[in-house]
Amino acid sequence: RAAQAGQTHVQLSSRRAGRAQHPHRQRARPRSKQLMEEANKKQLPHGIYFLLTTANPAATTLWMKCPSNRPALGVCPPSDWVDRPERQPAVCGAQGPLKGADHDVRLPAPTRTPIKMLFMRYMRAGRPVSQQELDSTMLNERRAPAPLILSFKRSFHGRTLGVLSCTRSKAIHKLDVPAFQWPAHQEHNAKQEKLSLVQVEETVNRQRATEPVAGLIVEPILAEGGDIHARPEYFKALRSLCSKLDVPLLVDETGGGLCGTYWAHEQWGLDSPPDAVTFSKRTLLGGIYFSDNLVPDQQYRVYNTWLGEPSKVMLLEAVIRTIKEEKLMDSVLEAGTALTKGLEGLSRAYPQLINSPAGLGIMCAVDFADTNSRNEAVQRLRN
Repeated sequence: RAAQAGQTHVQLSSRRAGRAQHPHRQRARPRSKQLMEEANKKQLPHGIYFLLTTANPAATTLWMKCPSNRPALGVCPPSDWVDRPERQPAVCGAQGPLKGADHDVRLPAPTRTPIKMLFMRYMRAGRPVSQQELDSTMLNERRAPAPLILSFKRSFHGRTLGVLSCTRSKAIHKLDVPAFQWPAHQEHNAKQEKLSLVQVEETVNRQRATEPVAGLIVEPILAEGGDIHARPEYFKALRSLCSKLDVPLLVDETGGGLCGTYWAHEQWGLDSPPDAVTFSKRTLLGGIYFSDNLVPDQQYRVYNTWLGEPSKVMLLEAVIRTIKEEKLMDSVLEAGTALTKGLEGLSRAYPQLINSPAGLGIMCAVDFADTNSRNEAVQRLRN
């Protein structure tokens, strides 16, 4: 269903074509990592000291220096800093959709930064900056047409002021905080993927004259908004549609292999990569991959004091090394297959209680008939 206020949204399609959804469905999320660990601190149950010293004892000394002498990476980076982020696509296994594209990685605020880049791309389009633009922007004068970002209902993209206008997962996140006046759409979206794509195209075309769409942001799985899944075919069609409409596609990832590949969008089988991929939390740091068409012409337009934290990059390298050496991705695929089959069996045995199992890797969920049943099941599982 379309959003009611505050942003342009469309409803992501249902997870299973032709399967009726319970009118009061409640999702249960047997997500081991988020239940057992602090998402922004630990990707693996291994201790930090273990990760840093097992394969590379010399890293400990370097890591100890980072907190006491944190470099401003935008102006005074360490001599090897350029090499470290540029190694990440190959190290993380970001092949497939990212292969063959000129992607770079930086480490500022992971979601709001690429959104700024989408606006810059749309507004500049290769044009030089005029003096009138420089004068009016200091007065916060609204330009016409003012671009917007298209996002999906029940998505979560962050809580900072700008990206909060894209977030539509929980009302409490947005309460009392001003939102950009991006228009809402009152029509109800059909659940089928084809009609969802039609809604996206109609929205973009309708907004061109007044508030054109500068970019589209989507999560591979709408997790906080209710574990809503779509087939790879949907995302392939969405990517093609964005290319056709000249609307850059921003994929809001977490990374880390929870879905059976390091990046969930690797499983879409895209013919061309997303224009940008943002990631955070499970990768222990925040960052973006982006294509050349999003690079601003002027320097320092994408910038902050620190532009990242070197010690977290070292930890990420240790995590990725451990994933490869211990073949943890194989374990995720094996456990995910068993978990999915188990949930499907339970839904067949107890259809009055649970239905619509879905998942990628070990990121799985089922619908419960009502809130009380869900809460009771979660409580028993935790005990």
